[in-house]
Parts: sequence; C-alpha cells; structure tokens
Amino acid sequence: AQSKQRGGLIEMHEIAARSFEENLTSPAGAEARAYLEKRGVSRELVAQFRIGFSESGGQALTRKLSAGFPPDLLEASGLVRRRQEGSGHYDAFRGRLMFPIQNESGKVIAFGGRAMRDEDQPKYLNSPETPIYRKTHVLYNLHRARDGMRQTNRVVLVEGYMDVIGAHQAGVTDAVATCGTALTLEQTAQAWWHDFRPNQITAPQLARTLVDEAIAGHFQFHATSDDVSRGPNNERPARW
Repeated sequence: AQSKQRGGLIEMHEIAARSFEENLTSPAGAEARAYLEKRGVSRELVAQFRIGFSESGGQALTRKLSAGFPPDLLEASGLVRRRQEGSGHYDAFRGRLMFPIQNESGKVIAFGGRAMRDEDQPKYLNSPETPIYRKTHVLYNLHRARDGMRQTNRVVLVEGYMDVIGAHQAGVTDAVATCGTALTLEQTAQAWWHDFRPNQITAPQLARTLVDEAIAGHFQFHATSDDVSRGPNNERPARW
C-alpha cells in the first residue's frame, strides 16, 4: 500500500511540474517570465531546472489532479488543500514562480514557490513534508550537481533556488541548497555519499564517519562572500 501511495504521489508531482511549465509559457506567466529575464536566467536553464508558474485562480491544478486521484491522496500530496469552510479543495500554490525539488533520481517530490507580488506572503512557500519528501534529508539540485562534485571534490552550498541556478549558469555546477532549513547532518551525509560513494555503510556508521572525517580535517567547510551567480567578469547571462 505504501509503495502504491508513493507511486501515486510521484505521478501527481510530475503532472504538477508539467502544468507549471506550461503555465510559464502562457499569457498568465508573463510577469514570471519578466522576473526571470530581469534576473538573467536563460531559457535553457528555465527548461533544465523545469521552472514553472502556478496560476492565481487556485483551481487549475486541483481540477487536473482530481480527475485521476482520490481525495485522500490529493491531501497527502501537499499540492492541494482542503477548504476550511464548505467542501472541496484548492491549489496550495497560487500565483508563484515554481521550482521543482527533485530526489536523487531526478523525480519531482516537492516544490518551492516564490511570490510574484509583495502582498503575497510568505515570499517563499515550500511543500509540506509528505511520504515522499522530508526537507531535512533533501538538498536542492543534488542529483544535477553530483557529477560536478566528483570532479571538483567539493560541494558549494548556497542560500536558495535562484542562487543555485545562477551559480550553475556561471559554471559552478557543484552548487546545492537546503530546502528552507539549516544544514542538517542528513543533508551533509547525502552530499558526502555522492562524493565518495562508500560500498556498504549504515546510517549510524555514516554519521560517525562524518564526525571522524571532520575532526581529522579530511573535509572542511569554507564560507565565502563571492557572488557565484555571476560570471568571472561580473557579467549577467544572455537575455531571453
């Protein structure tokens, strides 16, 4: 039953990601496209990171998902919410620039949504924890950054989704970000695992290994004030 539920949730998130991508190219996504152009995000990166837009009406995704999934799975997904008054559901993300959060296999498991207008709060709204998403165990862009990490023998931790995308466009392909949390041991373990790939190790052993490695000086944290989202000559990427 759990496997079936997880499969359904993964399918729902993929449907949502495609819907958001389509919305971004529609007339309703004009403001979001203008924001991305202002931030210097190329069309190629928009496609690569699957950036999208959630419509402000609050019903488009709910109607789409309700056609194929039962109410209990809708609520478990975190993509829709039950109305407090009356019956029915509504979209959890409305009028926001959408950033898919993907697991190690590249499957969409959650979203981060940035408000397009000052009156829409909070500025960033993230998916709640679900059976397929634990925010303290996930690093944004890890599945895409792991090849770069193995080449550079490092991982660059930046603040947010747009910082990762800007860094990637500037050639820093080993950048990741937490999903609205402080850096956790579980997230550090994820990064270390992809870098060194131990053959067999349990979670407690990995935690102990990380502590021992840090004490021994085999890996270190470095802080920088550099803006890695710009190129070497402080240039912005090409416009849309």
